[in-house]
Amino acid sequence: MQMNRTSAQCRTFRGPGRASRRSAVVFSAASEQPTLWTPPAAGVAQPGPIQLGRPGEPGGPTRRGLMQSLLLGGAIAACPCCVGDAQASGNAKFDYGTLSGPISWGGTCSSGLRQSPINIPAKAIRTSTTTRAAAACRPAQVDVRGYKPVKPMILNTGVGTMQVNFAKGTQTLVCGGADLELLQFHFHTPSEHAFDGERTAMEVHLVHRNMATGQLSVLGVMLEVGNTPNPALFTALKYAPAEARKEAQCPITIDPKQLLPRGQNNWQYVRYTGSLTTPGCSEGVEWYVMLQPTTVTPEQVLGFATYASGGKSLAQNSRPLQPLNGRAFDLQYDCSFGA
Repeated sequence: MQMNRTSAQCRTFRGPGRASRRSAVVFSAASEQPTLWTPPAAGVAQPGPIQLGRPGEPGGPTRRGLMQSLLLGGAIAACPCCVGDAQASGNAKFDYGTLSGPISWGGTCSSGLRQSPINIPAKAIRTSTTTRAAAACRPAQVDVRGYKPVKPMILNTGVGTMQVNFAKGTQTLVCGGADLELLQFHFHTPSEHAFDGERTAMEVHLVHRNMATGQLSVLGVMLEVGNTPNPALFTALKYAPAEARKEAQCPITIDPKQLLPRGQNNWQYVRYTGSLTTPGCSEGVEWYVMLQPTTVTPEQVLGFATYASGGKSLAQNSRPLQPLNGRAFDLQYDCSFGA
């Protein structure tokens, strides 16, 4: 499949910042039932993510340059404008490198028409007004009180991130009238979704399963660089196993609510039907992309990039932006989101 090549997808990455006037949408789910990716067995050769180098090495990048490289990761390795056409290999290795990376994933990753992540264009988002916002506000549509502090399992996926797994029935979310169970969360750098072609330093994906239908629903939150460290990311980084495909019990609790924007009265999000962002890129995933970001520190971004490289240097682990293929957006509010 020819990758969609738009100038917006290759702009520098900044982040949504104050996105209170951006918007959101509802689509019906595709018929394909998504399946969660599981890591390959130990001993299977698996190239690592794209390496950006380590600061301080002879000829190596500076700390400022590394941060810019991470935020411009798509321009180096993840931007569709800078890579060849997707190849339908069907059995491509799951990797973010140049030889076996996203352009070679194949299968639905290449042929699917409702793929994620996507660029969310401001011009396609209708500007809201105070009157319209009040009319669109639906009390108790989203309830995160089912998120509780627990001691989860933390998995080193071996492909550039740690995955924080929750025991069945321990974490729930009510969203759009649907009861969702939180299965796991994981991180990407730079963010996989973009607003007007601009990405933030990181993005966290909270992966849920609809308790009635089994459909996957993912809550995506942008992580902007700031002065306040994120405690959930801090704990996940501290206790994630160093060895690929190893899983360990976290000795202290993690509260998923710590990954959500703080101090917001009315959160807003973009809702669309897309796919998993890793092979096999199964479609029919309901996405909720938050417009308000939360913060991480520069040290946390670099710490995660180090983890993504397997401790070798620094790396990024984001999939290129995918074509919208006619998808549009509209603004959605939730009075009780974040209550």
